[in-house]
Amino acid sequence: MLTKNDIKYLCSLNKTKFRRENGEALIEGKRLIDECIESAFCIRELYLTEKFNEKNKVFIKEINSNGIPLKLCSCKDMERISNQKQPPGIAAKIQIKPLKKKFQLKKNVLYLDKITDPGNLGTLFRTASWFGYKQILISENCTDIWNPKVVRSAAGAHFHLDFHFIDLEDIKRKGKNHIFIGADINGIKLSDFKLPLKKIILVLGNEAHGISRQIQKLLNHKITITGSGKPESLNVAVAGGIIMNYFNNSNT
Repeated sequence: MLTKNDIKYLCSLNKTKFRRENGEALIEGKRLIDECIESAFCIRELYLTEKFNEKNKVFIKEINSNGIPLKLCSCKDMERISNQKQPPGIAAKIQIKPLKKKFQLKKNVLYLDKITDPGNLGTLFRTASWFGYKQILISENCTDIWNPKVVRSAAGAHFHLDFHFIDLEDIKRKGKNHIFIGADINGIKLSDFKLPLKKIILVLGNEAHGISRQIQKLLNHKITITGSGKPESLNVAVAGGIIMNYFNNSNT
């Protein structure tokens, strides 16, 4: 069973500081844990309620076959460690990889410039994974990628993507052979844009302020999504999905 120290530590993983210090995060739910098991990520320990255990015998048998340590806990303890109002009854402590600065850029890359909303960030991860992006570049001041709300919104995409932290000088140097394409309200219409037959970096900016001035200077092209409604702009996650879909169709 969970001890008081277990509960205290697992609760601490809801905070960015402790996730980074310990190199661990807590994920919740059968689907996410199943995705994690199938990936190269390491599950350090798994926690489940008796109720979940009784209803998911086959799943638990699979976990046992993978040699993952299990601990039963009460529903109250699960509520204490959970970040959700209605805990799914199963959680896992996983080893997370630090954002590395030494890497080579792939052909098509998504660069996220100061995205602060966890839901938007996770949705962008999920969408990028769907459209075949493998590499995500994270700027300074982005929300932590292992924020529980980001993890839920990404729906398992974390386990299929490579994340890298990158600063301004690094993106200038590493991206010198790539075409920078940024989503901007003053850009040309997306429907009129011809995707270059070169390596690209798609840049999406902050929800309120857009792409930062320093990154604007690197853009080779600015594109915008035209609409006929009243809002001033699209949600960044929605915009990102529309652009990635357009790029995907342009490549077919």
